[in-house]
Amino acid sequence: MILSTKWQLIIQRTSEEDDNKESQEVVDDHLTRQLTKEYLDLLVNVTHDRKTVESSDDIGDEEVIQTPANPREETLSLLGQMCLKNESIYPSLLMFVYSCLSWSDTSVANRATGLCYSTLKQFHADQNITNDLALYFFRSVLKGLHTHGQHEELQSSLLLLGLQTYELLRPQYPELTQVLLQVPNCTEDLIQGFDVKLLQPNNQKQFNEKKKKDAFKKLVADIIGKSIGQMFKREIHYRDLPTLFTVSRKKHLPLDSVEPHNMGLCDLFTPSNGAPTFINQELD
Repeated sequence: MILSTKWQLIIQRTSEEDDNKESQEVVDDHLTRQLTKEYLDLLVNVTHDRKTVESSDDIGDEEVIQTPANPREETLSLLGQMCLKNESIYPSLLMFVYSCLSWSDTSVANRATGLCYSTLKQFHADQNITNDLALYFFRSVLKGLHTHGQHEELQSSLLLLGLQTYELLRPQYPELTQVLLQVPNCTEDLIQGFDVKLLQPNNQKQFNEKKKKDAFKKLVADIIGKSIGQMFKREIHYRDLPTLFTVSRKKHLPLDSVEPHNMGLCDLFTPSNGAPTFINQELD
């Protein structure tokens, strides 16, 4: 594919870290990104239903893409389903969509995550997925996490896509566990525990979507990309230090207990024989 070749050149130039880029390279970079976005928008328009919204100024009608709130409910249009059944179309379509996840353009990767699961779900319903394709889909999502993991919003979308891909393909393609075993610090015991939580239908304790995504994130945490500032960050570990001495506050006792004898406070407010004459007259 032409776009794949161009993106490989961009990635190669980025890895070389050459600040003195020629003007033609900058133009090629911009054109490749723009062409990728437009081609991806074309695929979204072709494979998904559209609805017409009437404008208030009577200038014309505006067509927008139907995007369900729940990605699991998103389905392809009739034309999109026909494209996935055509052997001359679906290989390049699927390869392009999943390659977008690891290309160094966050807007393209973010837009591609919604298209990936809808095409995967339809392709799985048509029973056209092989073992190699299942591994390719799952690896592409993990590669996208490694490339764009430092962006929180995109990381969340890719984690959800990875969870959905694993949950859909794992019962039929157990080879996906071999991909997870290649992740550092991901052991068979952790994968088995995750499978019990995710795939056991008779499990009494049901997990919601957030808990499933958090469990999946723990499995692939070591391959999630980080920014340069977080990449070499030294984690702080606090030791169990002994408690410091504390100054005990003395309890203030009531004044009566401190001075048990009569202090004469009441005598200050009672009249006596030594009071002035005008006070005694008023009291009489």
